[in-house]
Amino acid sequence: MRDNRDVMARNICHYMEVKGVNATEVCKALDFKQNTFSDWCNGKTYPRIDAIEKMANYFGISKAFLV
Repeated sequence: MRDNRDVMARNICHYMEVKGVNATEVCKALDFKQNTFSDWCNGKTYPRIDAIEKMANYFGISKAFLV
């Protein structure tokens, strides 16, 4: 079974591709630190629920599609 961090990382990257944005644009729009967001995208750490909610709203999806 894949680690939750890996699943989250894959999903964040997928929805960035779908929306046609890069990490810098997401960080700027959502006021995330670049290093923190990079850790999420690389599966090093897992975002808190408030960050997951911000990303879901930004991508126009349910939180369930990220986790």
